[in-house]
Amino acid sequence: MRITDTLKQEELDSLKIVEFQKDDVLCHEGEPCQGVYVIRQGNVKISSYSLSGQEIVYNLIKEDETFGSNLVFASETKYRGNVTALKNGSAYFISKRRLEELLSQNKEFLLAYMRAMADFGKSLNATIKLLSFSSAEDRLDFYLQTHGGEIVFSSVSQLANELFLSRETLSRLLTKEEKNGRIKREGKKIILIHR
Repeated sequence: MRITDTLKQEELDSLKIVEFQKDDVLCHEGEPCQGVYVIRQGNVKISSYSLSGQEIVYNLIKEDETFGSNLVFASETKYRGNVTALKNGSAYFISKRRLEELLSQNKEFLLAYMRAMADFGKSLNATIKLLSFSSAEDRLDFYLQTHGGEIVFSSVSQLANELFLSRETLSRLLTKEEKNGRIKREGKKIILIHR
């Protein structure tokens, strides 16, 4: 169940809707978190830059997922990266004050919010595990296994971001793995054959 499905219509109508265009920065690194965003349409990335200027993508947030939820009640509420739109879309913005009201007045919303936080924690743990693999082959294999042996992706660049690899590295890897019979590609689908 989506987090917004737990809200009554008047509660939903009371939320601010933020429209964004591709490449808009919704929140800047170092800025304090003022509330929670729930993506209605589109998706965003949370990223920062290394000293050498290389972008490091920390997280990808899709429709019906939240960001800011791990910061809004934290002792240190500053964003650790820029939140940038990957395509046009919109999000509900729930201020900290309004969030506190909803959490105390709507048990279904509270449970959905807690589930979203737990899912975020699981996602973060999966990302940490993915990053623990030093080779691109192991990352791709782990990612395929955690997605049931099949990945549907919108672009190689998007998939490379999810694997924390360069687009070029992933393209070469996919070609090599297909040639070796480990994966099969069907358009924008990758199927694990065997390891």
